Parts: sequence; C-alpha cells; structure tokens
Amino acid sequence: MIDVELILLERQGERWFAWSGARVCAPSAAIAGLRPGTVVRARCEFLPQQGLTLREILSTLRPGGEDLPEQLRCYLEQNRHAHARQLLDDLEPERVRSDPDLLSCLVRLDLHQGKERSAVEGLRLLLRGEVAPVAYELVELAVMLSEAARGELVDDFAAWAARADLEPDNALLACLPKGRWTDRLLLGRFREQVGAGWETYEGNEAGRRELGELLAEIQRRELGEEALISRARALLDQMEAARLQRTRMHMMFAMAMDEAPKDMHPDPPYHLGGSAPSLSASDQIRAAIWCAEQVLDRAPDDTRGEIEQLIQRARGIVDGTAPAPPDLTPPTRAATTFNVAASALTGACLLKDNPSRAASSARQAVALAVRVLTARRPGPGRLPARKDGLTARELLSGLDVTLVQLEWKALAAKRVPPEAAARLEELVWRGDDEQGKPGHYVARLSDGTFGLLTKMKRRWRWFEGSRDDILATVSDHAFEEATKQLLTTRPASSLDGEVA
Repeated sequence: MIDVELILLERQGERWFAWSGARVCAPSAAIAGLRPGTVVRARCEFLPQQGLTLREILSTLRPGGEDLPEQLRCYLEQNRHAHARQLLDDLEPERVRSDPDLLSCLVRLDLHQGKERSAVEGLRLLLRGEVAPVAYELVELAVMLSEAARGELVDDFAAWAARADLEPDNALLACLPKGRWTDRLLLGRFREQVGAGWETYEGNEAGRRELGELLAEIQRRELGEEALISRARALLDQMEAARLQRTRMHMMFAMAMDEAPKDMHPDPPYHLGGSAPSLSASDQIRAAIWCAEQVLDRAPDDTRGEIEQLIQRARGIVDGTAPAPPDLTPPTRAATTFNVAASALTGACLLKDNPSRAASSARQAVALAVRVLTARRPGPGRLPARKDGLTARELLSGLDVTLVQLEWKALAAKRVPPEAAARLEELVWRGDDEQGKPGHYVARLSDGTFGLLTKMKRRWRWFEGSRDDILATVSDHAFEEATKQLLTTRPASSLDGEVA
C-alpha cells in the first residue's frame, strides 16, 4: 500500500480532472513509479457534483502522469507557481532532468520565481541534452534571462544551434553574438536583410542596428560579394539620414507624418532647414487650432457650426480673452473634424494647470486632422474626400510652415529690436548652433534687405544688410546651409497667410 495525496477537482478545457483533499490508500501497482506523498492527477469524464469514488479515481490514474507537462504549463500560465512547484518537487529529480518538457517547465518556473542561477543550470542541461525543446521555446526562456546570464550560455547556445542546423531567420540566433554565427548563417541572414529593402528599415532602429552588426562581421571575415556590401552601406547611410531627420522634427510634426502614407509626405528639408522649433504649449495649441480650421470643410453641414464654436472658444482661451468652459465633452480618438476641434479645446482648457497634457492634446488634434484627410472611406461625422479638397501633403507642408512661424513670432517679439520688428516680412532660413539647437534666423525685410538674428556666446544679436552681408555674418559651421537656402528657396508661407 502507498499513500497518494489528491487535491481539488477542476476542469481543463473540455476534460474534468479529479482531485481530493484527503490521503487515500491504493495498491502500489495502480500508481507504480510514484513516490509516497506524490500529488497525482485522475482523469475522468464526469461532472464534479456527481462525486468520485476511490475506485473511479484509481481506475483513471496515469502512473507518472503523461499529461503532467501540460498541467505544469497551465499552472504557469495562470501564475499558480506554488502548485507547479509542488508538482515538480514531488517528482524524482533525475526524472525531471531527463525529460525536456519537465525540465523546460522547471526553468520557466525558476525564472518566474527569480531563481536565475537555477534556471541557467536547467537551461544548460536542456541545450546539452539529446532532445531539447523546439527553438521558439528556447527563445522564450532565453529572453527571460538577464544579459549576463545569457552571456554564460553563449557556448551552449552556439553548440545547440550548430547541431540543430537552424535557418538564418530563426529567432534563437538573437541569443548569439554575430561573432559566434557560422558563415552560412551569417551570409544567409545578411542577404535576407539587404534584400528586404528600405521599407523594412524605415523607423526600425533594431533592424538598422542588426544590419550594421552583420555588415561589420561580414567585412571582418571577408565574406560576401562587394555589390551586396555596397548595397548594405547605402541602406545604412539612408537609414542614418532618416534617423537624424526624425530627431530634428518637432514631435507634433513627426506624429502628423506618422499618420500619413509615405507618398503623402512633403519633401525635405523640414523646418526651413533647422532642427525642431522650440514651441510653448500655447503655441502648440495654436497649431492645433490652425489644423482644425483646415479640415473644417470635411465636417457635415449640420455639425459645422458647433465645430466653429469649439475653435473660437479654444482660440479665446489661448489668447486670454475667454474663460475655460466649466463643462467639456472629452474627445474620442475617432478621426472626425469634431474630435480635432474638441482636442484643441481640451488642450486650451488644460493650458493653465497642466501645460504638458495641454501640448499632448494639441498633438492628438493634429494627428487626427491628418487621419481625417487620409481616411479611405467616410465615417460618422466625416465627409468623403473631394478631388479639389485639401490633401494630407498640403496640410503637412502648411503645418511645417505654421510651426516655424509660431516659433519665429514668439522669438522676434523678444529678441528683435522694435524698429526692425515692424519691417519683418518672411522668415527664409533657420539653422542650428554648434550644440544642434536653433540659433540662427534670417528674415526678409520690407525694404528688400535681410535681417539675421543669431546667438553668439549665449547672447542674441541682430544684424541687417544685403544678402551677401548677412551670409558673411553667419557662423562658419552654418554658412553652407544658409547660402544654399537663401539662394534656392523662396520665402515660405502658410496656407492662409498669417498665424493667429
């Protein structure tokens, strides 16, 4: 006779599993291979309220439990770690070490419970065993390890990968440094990544980093064709230029660009050649109001009046001529003209108490405005696109100019002498200082000359003169960009002229 502990009755999927809270006695032949006190499972096909007799329990016992790994995984998915630990502790250690499924469950449990040292040893046994889990399960376990722990297992991962004859696209290769890849895997992955093209890498920082690592290792080993290496270099240069361009965009403009298809993006350079404009939260709300006005004609006639009121209230709050309304219907994320205006108004109401959230609402309004113009099919509160209507490209181009004008208007009011400010017409170029921040502004004056507002040793200085005089005054590091812009670019203007 042997004591067997059976616990609670529960259901897994379409099957009922019988457990009892008491210890019962059973012939040892019925549960051969189990140690005294082992928690075992009885599989049965009837409902719990019908009850189970000891005979029925014993008739359905499976010595050793062939569904035990399944039960362990279920416990782990349900975060019932204590139950999983009890099941594993009741098994002979040698049995757990020799069964890849049980050992995999033990490693996963150790990682969940913070026992990384034990998990590392268990994963090492898995990798060195004759029968290891499939690659995706190894990847799941490896991802849960710390970087230092993965480093300890590099040799074991490399040996397992060589035995398993992995394909170049296998996710397990992410656990290995490129220097430990075989030539076959390295070349296969390199050809795959280069052949993916620019669309795969646009905005994909991880992909850019991996391609760079692959190229460096290919060159170190002197592998691959020169044409393939040249294509990889060109891709990396293109990705680096796109990354730098993205870092120089204002967050509002970048979010708006993300909402538009690539073929609707305006051509660079953006922000008149400089980095992201420095805008206050109130100026960002003004940009959102401008966007709401641009998409107003996409609103149905029966709601246009209400939307115009939202826009006027938002402008009044920002300009300080109207109080914030006591009650406000919060906008949703649906791409409608009403939500564009409502998001701008929400930002205006938050301006005094929470400028950060106010700016966030303004950015949401601008993104919604682009979505209104790019929606393929009309929806509630939105009219279908018109062939003669505003396009997303035009809205983005106008937004770029609007952001720059708002920055320049605020800066000129503080830094340009009043007598010169009255003669300002168009801002034609803005550039960065040596720290990569906006520091140079060239504007056309009403008498045909130019003015330069530049930052010199942390102080703003104003100069006036001919185009050649201004170019001679620009700092050396910005001279080339300023010359190109002033010679080739016409003065910028927003879609409807002045920015309120």
